[in-house]
Amino acid sequence: MSDSKSKNSSQKRSVGRPRKQRPVTESVVRNGVVDSPSSETSCLELHYDQAVNLKRIFNMLKSMDARDIRFDFGLSNVVIVGQGHIGHNFARINIDCKKLNSYYCAAPFTAIIDAKKLEKVMSKIDKIHDSIYMIAKQSSFMNEIHIILEDKSHGVQEYHTIRLLESSGAFGDHLEDLKLETYSLTFTLESKYFKRVISDIMKISKDFIVERS
Repeated sequence: MSDSKSKNSSQKRSVGRPRKQRPVTESVVRNGVVDSPSSETSCLELHYDQAVNLKRIFNMLKSMDARDIRFDFGLSNVVIVGQGHIGHNFARINIDCKKLNSYYCAAPFTAIIDAKKLEKVMSKIDKIHDSIYMIAKQSSFMNEIHIILEDKSHGVQEYHTIRLLESSGAFGDHLEDLKLETYSLTFTLESKYFKRVISDIMKISKDFIVERS
């Protein structure tokens, strides 16, 4: 009897909810800048597995009321430039393509996209999307760019084609570049801290002044 009791007691479940079995995640491969595209017809291929991060960038540009968004595709980086329609707000985001899953650009070129058209695609991005691809074909990179949203869990790929407002082989001046040396006052703060400062000011005032001490 004592042996059977000891066996039963050892088989009893522990008190509390059982631990969740976390799914095994595949290791992320980041090849960065690659020497050749996956398709011979492509002059640009960008693959990033954090699509939500790109959505956050475009949400910021949307909050500035940017009408046009410029993409400067370089050999090892992508610069995204946005300007508020009044001309008071500018944003310049530099993406280091060495940290992407893969990036290929045959030659530097600029593409300017209508923000409203881009928003229709970016607004679809959710946590279910594993990756985003931006592709330009050699035969049509002056006219259009392709965006693919991938959901591996359901085996779904959404294809979107956006017509460009302007495209050129040289960086144009349709949107003004940010040149820090032209400003009389510049400073650097952590984005979270700066957001908190602005949030605190907005609780007590509509305006604030930044002065050099």
